[in-house]
Amino acid sequence: MAGTGTVTVPGASGPVTITSSLGGNQDLAQQIANSLAASGAPITTTSGGTAPAAGTPPQQVQVGGSGVSSTVPAGYGYIVNSTTAPSTITAQGDTQLISGTVGGTFFMQGNSTVSASGNNTIVAQGPTSNVIATGDGNDVINVTAGASTIDAGGGSNTVFAGGTDAKVTSTGTDTVVATATNATVAASGSALIFGNFNSTGSTMNLATTGANATVSAGQSNVNATTGGSGALVFGSFAGTAGTMNLLDTGSNTTISSGNSPTNVTLKGSKALVFGSVGTKTALNVLDQGANDTVSGINSATTVTAGAGSTGLWVFGGSGGLTFVGGSSLATVVGGTGGATVTGGSGGVAFASNSASDVVNGGSGPSTLWGSSGSNVTFSGSGAYLVAANGGNETVNASKATGVGTFFASTVTSANALLQAGSGNDTLIAGGGANTLGGGSGSDSFFFLSKYTAGAGKTNIISDYDSSDKVFLVGYDSTKSATAVSGGSTTVTLSDNTKITFANFTQSLNLSYS
Repeated sequence: MAGTGTVTVPGASGPVTITSSLGGNQDLAQQIANSLAASGAPITTTSGGTAPAAGTPPQQVQVGGSGVSSTVPAGYGYIVNSTTAPSTITAQGDTQLISGTVGGTFFMQGNSTVSASGNNTIVAQGPTSNVIATGDGNDVINVTAGASTIDAGGGSNTVFAGGTDAKVTSTGTDTVVATATNATVAASGSALIFGNFNSTGSTMNLATTGANATVSAGQSNVNATTGGSGALVFGSFAGTAGTMNLLDTGSNTTISSGNSPTNVTLKGSKALVFGSVGTKTALNVLDQGANDTVSGINSATTVTAGAGSTGLWVFGGSGGLTFVGGSSLATVVGGTGGATVTGGSGGVAFASNSASDVVNGGSGPSTLWGSSGSNVTFSGSGAYLVAANGGNETVNASKATGVGTFFASTVTSANALLQAGSGNDTLIAGGGANTLGGGSGSDSFFFLSKYTAGAGKTNIISDYDSSDKVFLVGYDSTKSATAVSGGSTTVTLSDNTKITFANFTQSLNLSYS
């Protein structure tokens, strides 16, 4: 409750005291009272039915009685509702209406200014101007035409903001339906806010600062700043949708773009952002927050880790992913649509799920996980680690200049092609038939009997040279054999694992342990 105040207006039998809620309702009531006092308008009374025709200049009508229904013809500049029980007033012309905590139903057919406390239903049809401020009651406000300024006050209110331009202030637990061509909504309470679901071309400008606000864009274009905590923002689920431009400064905000092209800047914490679920639309995210998560789903997704971004997780989908890292470590899981990843100085951890992923680790450290059927092209100057998973996969880091460490999968049915770059790299064979390339550096190749497990697989070292070393762990050197054939050398180890040194027939640098 905001508390109450009073204003005094002239009445037929002496001053009339109007009680209003503090805030916008009280301010507008005082504005009307001041205007009325300054006008010196003659006073007509009515207690139901149609008031007498107004004279000139514009007059005041005072509506009395209890539970009456009154029609006020055009020409009355002011309406004072002094009834003792909720009544119905229909105003046919341009006017200003003031009503206290008794509540009522008011049909405003001309341009109008309305200050009303209590529980009210207000229908405003002014062709150019509608100004409404209600108190702490539970109100229904419906503006169908023209421009409007609406302060719904406290309570649980329902606001239909139609017409051309609407400005809505919501402080209660309100439902706001903003169908105006241009609507601005400021919500500090736990509001439920809807855009235009019936047509495109409307724009909703929105700011939420309360807890647990919910926004559903409909087909409107949405420009929104979400603060507070626990906000939910949904784009359109129709085939035709407007664009959402969102700035989130709150915590635990959830954004689902639906079919709306969506641009998001995250400056809060623990946000969840989801791409489209139907039409492949664009999702662009600038992350400057903490511990945020972005999932592209069907969207063509671009995520940039900007200044302040920490703890970021990104999941690609079927629409493709472009990611640019920042000064903190980010974790990126590619989708089936492929990913192009550029790591920042803070490094990147990337899991591949596509046959067409490209990763530039930059100067930061990088970690790559493969999956069955994945194919990753990697470059970068920082140190990097590659861990193959189950299935057949390829990692080509031939353009990498940093030091790489490669782990092939221990699964015997998983065959990997792992190619290092110009660093002094380490490649560790697994259980499958792997092709390993160390690149131009002085590289170390490891074969461990606990991984090869007697599966009898043939591994190929594609670019062995005299600066490289091969470490054979857990094998019996007395039961190994070396053979040269077709310009290559093959070593058969004691568990029947074979290593072919392609295009190399010179002395091998083998170390058994």
